[in-house]
Amino acid sequence: MLQAQSLDPATLSEFRRVLERNRSELIYNWLHPDGIAAKRFAGAIDGWVSEAARELVVEQVNRNGIMLSNIDEALLRVAVGTFGLCQECGDPIPLKRMAALPWVIHCLYCQKHHERNQPSCRSDLSQRGLSNAA
Repeated sequence: MLQAQSLDPATLSEFRRVLERNRSELIYNWLHPDGIAAKRFAGAIDGWVSEAARELVVEQVNRNGIMLSNIDEALLRVAVGTFGLCQECGDPIPLKRMAALPWVIHCLYCQKHHERNQPSCRSDLSQRGLSNAA
């Protein structure tokens, strides 16, 4: 089981505030899509452009939905005390990485393995001489 990373209350509160602000912005943009709405164009070429623009809007909405889910999961980890721990190996995620991506779920080592579509990096932990013991 993951053990809570020892973040001081002020740092944890700041991460919570950043996550909540990002969440609010995503929800606002979802409810007020004026900034990403595709415009209608006339003519054959303009119709193609309009279709491409609609596809971009759909893609942006999908990305925002995924991001909202990631932020909600990060807020849950804050609440249960596992925020800042790699979901794969259980090691603490460096503060610089969390500052750049507060919703991050993997340490850099596990993220690299995840991106290479390897099923797990836990078996590699023994090769690195690491354990989850705190």
